[in-house]
Amino acid sequence: MVKIPKGVIDATSSSKRSSARNSTKHGITAVTLIDENERTQFASYVDQLTQYYQPQSPLEKLQIERIAMCRSKLSRLYEVEQAKLALALSKLDASPNLVIEQMPHLKELAKSMLLEKVHSGEWLYPCQLSFEQIEAIALEVGNILRAPTNIGGLLRKMPSLEQWFLTYYPIEEDEDNHFLNALHRTLIFLSYVIKNAPQYHHYLLCHTNQFLITQLGDGQIADPKLDLLDEQALEQEIDFLVPTSPGKHLPERPQIGLCLDDVLTRLWVFKALYENAQQAKIAFEQYGQVKELMQRSAQLSNLEADLLMRYQTTLDRRLSSAIGELLQLQKRG
Repeated sequence: MVKIPKGVIDATSSSKRSSARNSTKHGITAVTLIDENERTQFASYVDQLTQYYQPQSPLEKLQIERIAMCRSKLSRLYEVEQAKLALALSKLDASPNLVIEQMPHLKELAKSMLLEKVHSGEWLYPCQLSFEQIEAIALEVGNILRAPTNIGGLLRKMPSLEQWFLTYYPIEEDEDNHFLNALHRTLIFLSYVIKNAPQYHHYLLCHTNQFLITQLGDGQIADPKLDLLDEQALEQEIDFLVPTSPGKHLPERPQIGLCLDDVLTRLWVFKALYENAQQAKIAFEQYGQVKELMQRSAQLSNLEADLLMRYQTTLDRRLSSAIGELLQLQKRG
């Protein structure tokens, strides 16, 4: 007597249990009619076939029922296939990131900007910046051929920067050091947003209403959203932004050593923001087309397609066999 290895028996039993569960998932392989819709279709097919073939014997009536059963199961098969395709299409509507991932040329920040646009319906940028402001400031950064020697010289060369920042964070006159410090903090924050693009949405939330500037200026955390920032990375990149529990004081950034050069070396963030914002706008024009192509090409997984094809082949064979036997019986009669 040949002894079958235990592993083979376990695998076979598992496969049988899995196959048995398929009938409860979609009803294609169920022996009986599983719902009222199938029973109605079955009865309709039986009536049509009976009127056409006029069966006389019990065997002919049995073949009529076999044909009707196979036809009902094939209809069920097509419904399951259409339902699965519709589910795949609905995932595209619910998850725009699936479409965006099909645009591999996009930079990470541009992807996050585009995703925000698709979700909210509008272009949102950190620190209450607009696309026009980002574009104008980036142009000013590119036109600086000689570094200014003081904050006044910087603002004369960059009027768009001054206009945006004084609106974003009003500074009293003759407060150059305060202006320099606040601008430096904001540039550091923007650089952190660029380096951590996947968290773009969270940074839009925690930087609303000049939160990081005004609250950190008072030495307090008033918004728990700041805890979304990564503490270890903040310690390395922005030492004055280390989050603590709400209500506790933050360490103040030392003013000693802060000079105009510290600001100038970080103005590159506007060029990076502009490049990504421009790329996101171009991608948004292509988004609908890419989504439509994905919808047209939506298909079942290889496993699902293979299973459905096998079920269809089996049902087609049973249907052909039942029809052939019915015709043979009628010839004999």
